[in-house]
Amino acid sequence: MKGFFKAKGINGAINIGAFISFITSFMTFLPFFLPSSLVSNNIFYTVINIFIAIMWLIISVGIYKKIQICAWLSIFFYIVNQCAIIIDTGCTRFNLLWPLGIYFFCCTVVAVRLSSRERKEGISLEYRLRKDAFKLFIAMVLVFGAGVFISMKINDYLVQNLWGEYVKAIEVERERSKLPIKIDNNVTLMNFYIEDKSLVMEYDTKNLKTLNATEWYDKTKSDFKRFCWVNVIQVKGFQVIYRFTQGYEKREFKYNVLDCRN
Repeated sequence: MKGFFKAKGINGAINIGAFISFITSFMTFLPFFLPSSLVSNNIFYTVINIFIAIMWLIISVGIYKKIQICAWLSIFFYIVNQCAIIIDTGCTRFNLLWPLGIYFFCCTVVAVRLSSRERKEGISLEYRLRKDAFKLFIAMVLVFGAGVFISMKINDYLVQNLWGEYVKAIEVERERSKLPIKIDNNVTLMNFYIEDKSLVMEYDTKNLKTLNATEWYDKTKSDFKRFCWVNVIQVKGFQVIYRFTQGYEKREFKYNVLDCRN
């Protein structure tokens, strides 16, 4: 990577920034060409994603044409986009793409500025590229760090409100449900309620020992999948417990956000 920048210099940094911006635009547009079952039907998110894709395409062309404002917009959009992901998902695990993306776009900003100065002054300023880019990189990392901190606080606030609304919704749904609900000759759904950070689906069985564990594992996991598409899955520690009881005996199947990946 180091030799790559040396070989290409200022124009290379500009081309990399333009290429990354174009790829980002393409990847944002890509979901719209996938089967509809794999794409969110939320109109708000669809409009936002189209806007982001178009902006990245404009930024890509602007960087290629060495327009300074487009180079700065690349850093701004990159940082805002990453912070938006944190707000939406709550995921703050370190991602190597964070510093790499910031560094590449810092090089692009500096390269566009130096290219403009070279045209005006008629001298080579390539020797300043990495030094100036590193200074800007340090500043942008601090900005990004502040953005991550703020994003985490916003996510915590939204998740807290979301959990409160979900608890109320479960209470309303339970009042409306005609419990108990017979599932088969052995199993009856008696109740569902919130227990700590868990949604408990409580079943009564006539004979717990004859309960087919493999069959009910498949059934409960299939039922759990519907929670993977609702926001409550983001709540830290949230799980769904399918509890089968007979007197004091019980058998449980527990699922959380990790099971959405399987």
